[in-house]
Amino acid sequence: MKTIRTTADFIGDDFETAYAHAFGGTVNGGFNDHGKDVVVPGFGGVQVKASVTGAKEFLKNSLQRKQFIPLCVGEPGAKAEMIQSLKEFGAWFGMEIPNRNQLLAGVAQVRTMLQGERSYVRA
Repeated sequence: MKTIRTTADFIGDDFETAYAHAFGGTVNGGFNDHGKDVVVPGFGGVQVKASVTGAKEFLKNSLQRKQFIPLCVGEPGAKAEMIQSLKEFGAWFGMEIPNRNQLLAGVAQVRTMLQGERSYVRA
């Protein structure tokens, strides 16, 4: 059976490829990726979202699953800066994202809540 792909699929694929390149990792996205679109060497898997709206939906689902997966939103930055943000907050938001500091703090709160309930998921 052939699957019809939407514009969102192509945008998501582009972001996954961009993050894989920026991290020196590999794209793992697709069905059965268990929420880990890109595998980052020495860190683990991350979810990639093109928008804040998508990130919020993913976090909402994470709360329901009681499982935290680090996420990257928007445009990639420098590798070291992204890794530091993932370690500190559990997320990277591109510099173009409005209110990025508040969003990072919010993700850190979700991560803290979920770590208390269940384990933090890595690669």
